[in-house]
Amino acid sequence: MEPLREPATRNLSNPEDRRVVAPQLADLERDGFAILESAIPEETVEAVANEMRRINAGDGAARGRNAFAGLSTLRAYNLIAKSRVFDPLITHPRVLALVEAWLGDDVQLSIATGISQLPGAPAQDLHRDDAVYTVPRPHAPFSLSVMWAVDEFTARNGATRLVPGSHLDREGSLPERAAVHAEMPRGSCVLWDGGTLHGSGANQSDSTRAGIAVIYNLAWLRQYENQYLALDRDTVRGLSPTYRALLGYRVVHFTLGLLDGESPLKALEN
Repeated sequence: MEPLREPATRNLSNPEDRRVVAPQLADLERDGFAILESAIPEETVEAVANEMRRINAGDGAARGRNAFAGLSTLRAYNLIAKSRVFDPLITHPRVLALVEAWLGDDVQLSIATGISQLPGAPAQDLHRDDAVYTVPRPHAPFSLSVMWAVDEFTARNGATRLVPGSHLDREGSLPERAAVHAEMPRGSCVLWDGGTLHGSGANQSDSTRAGIAVIYNLAWLRQYENQYLALDRDTVRGLSPTYRALLGYRVVHFTLGLLDGESPLKALEN
């Protein structure tokens, strides 16, 4: 087997994709969120939808443990260990371009979760994803969250609510009524800064609304999910260099992530 190598450059996206997403980057800077419409083809959306239904029908998903997680919401954690069908979402070129344009080149995957909001589910409390990092505000961006629409997202079926400009709001003075719904067709995604106030809307429809929630964070921060234990080494060996880097199998800032003074990829060579 050829020796595994880290990506040749620190960044995982390419300059062309960064140019393409310039309008969404401007939206992120102004509002704290942006939408990429119809980012994946219909056949990929259908494959993801079918896989979500399979997982939800088995023992791979369960209702939220509390009101915040959603007692009427099915959550499937550790998606990357459950199926390779979700990989095109995790490593989507334009998403990675926005992640790196927003956070810088040293990023990693924090968590990937399937979220299926059942009919009648109430709205989730507004919150900030980067609140887990107890650093006083204001601070530089720590994370970028992505919600993929497996079904069409509408105000009626519980589309994500976001408060425009709340990533810049130091006083916490923006009211909940300022929130807007991220309405978008299936196959689209909404991205928001970790400091943006957001939460799922109430599902007032008679159908389940499914989405895939993915968070990326700075590579020197603790991940939501422990990606080193999420996948066995044989599976990691078969992933692309970009995917392995997102999981943490690379060195950042010259010293973070070393294994016996070398790249953590050394762990995959045995």
